[in-house]
This record gives sequence, structure tokens and C-alpha cells, in this order.
Amino acid sequence: MSGLPDAKRIADFIAHGRLSKIPRTGCFQISRMEAAHIIPFSLNKFQSPTEQLLASLTWDMLRAWTGIHPEELRGRQIDSPSNQIYLNTAEHLLFDTFQFGFEERPNFPDSYLIKSNLQGVGIIPHIVTFRNVRNSGVDAPNPRFLKAHLAIGKVISSSGYANH
Repeated sequence: MSGLPDAKRIADFIAHGRLSKIPRTGCFQISRMEAAHIIPFSLNKFQSPTEQLLASLTWDMLRAWTGIHPEELRGRQIDSPSNQIYLNTAEHLLFDTFQFGFEERPNFPDSYLIKSNLQGVGIIPHIVTFRNVRNSGVDAPNPRFLKAHLAIGKVISSSGYANH
């Protein structure tokens, strides 16, 4: 999203003598990229009875409000490409805390407007189109999961809980 190149990818290009492949961004910044879960990983891994109860309550809410069932993301499915997006470290932290989300653009497959709950913070670009590698068998992020994440962020923001 940031447009900054991934540090590991650049190191690989340098190591293999492929300098022409390094993206020219007009700046000298690079970023560490990470896979971020859309529906949190913690809903599928819990160790204490309290964590299990909280996960169960969260799944009940997700099922009631969005139609997303726990079976869709049970076990290793939580790590499926349909439940992940690739973000830099700062974006990952903001996404995990529901500070921004993705609003689907009608008539533009896999394309989203970035909606931020942060006042005065610009996230560039404002429109993101996820690369869909359908022919490779890798799923694009699931629009239902992104919609649920955005809705939860709006509830958190409007309730004032985001300030805690």
C-alpha cells in the first residue's frame, strides 16, 4: 500500500545481480513487509478458558452480523491467502487495531477505497487493487472478510473505544 519496496526483496535483487528490478520510488526508504490477517489469528488459537470464551463470543458476533462462520477459517484456513493482505510493519499495526480498512469499489474487482479512522493521517494510495493471481490458484483477499473488518473498525471508532 505504501508504495515502498520490501527490504527482503531488494536484498534478493542485489544478491542475484538484478539491480534493474529494484523499484524506483524517488526516495531511499524501504520497508519490511508482512502478511496481515484480516480476521485475526487469535480467534483460532487460544490457550486459556477465558481466551476460548472471548473467541467464541467474537465468532458468534461475526456469524450474526456478517454471515462468516468459524468453519471457513478453522485450523490452517485462518492462514489462507483469502484471509491475508501484504502490508508494511506500520500499516500492519494500524490494520490490526482497526485504524483503517478497505471499502469495496462496485464494478472494480478486487479494488478498494482505503477508509481511515485516523484524523489528519493520509494513507497513500487511497485506492488499492489487490493483485489477483487466479490462474495460480492463489485467492485474492475475501471481500466479505474485508467488509467485516471495516465494519468492526467503524463500530470501534464511533463508540469512542478507539481512544483507549
